[in-house]
Amino acid sequence: MYTRLHFDTRAATYEQIKEDFTPILERYRDLEGALLPILHEAQNRYGWVSEPTQRVIAEFLRITQPQVYEVVTYYHELSIDPPVDVHVVVCAGPACRVEGGPALQLAIEEATGIAVGDYSRDHRYAIRTSACLGVCMHPPAVEINRRVHGRVRPEQVPALLDEAAREGGGHGAGTSHIP
Repeated sequence: MYTRLHFDTRAATYEQIKEDFTPILERYRDLEGALLPILHEAQNRYGWVSEPTQRVIAEFLRITQPQVYEVVTYYHELSIDPPVDVHVVVCAGPACRVEGGPALQLAIEEATGIAVGDYSRDHRYAIRTSACLGVCMHPPAVEINRRVHGRVRPEQVPALLDEAAREGGGHGAGTSHIP
């Protein structure tokens, strides 16, 4: 769950993060092994673990920023990339590949102007792949803002992206839509 804040987390300064996050950090004072739970708190609050957030955490725990960075980049559920408005995950599983996944991926890349593994400069889109989205009986599949869509045709991509942009912020509710 992401919190609505009074500042843009993609451009937040060290001072803004320190003021906002210190009350949360205080819950972890003198708690051994607190780094990972603190990082999860930051990820959930800001949508990513920015450089200023890493500095604040490092200072609080009296460790170096590279130590924090090392842990952030080790765990896939933590991100050093700023959150985007529309997060797209293309299924790259065998069923999806055979049933039109490559054409679907191409349509998504063309509609967003970026390739898999990248995000747009305006932070509107990010695209990645997954080994499987778990809907192999409805290929090809794509997840947009945590909502899984099955049997997606390339011509449906613009409407799906527009709908996701209207609904908001890359932090969807985790629902599924299989026609």
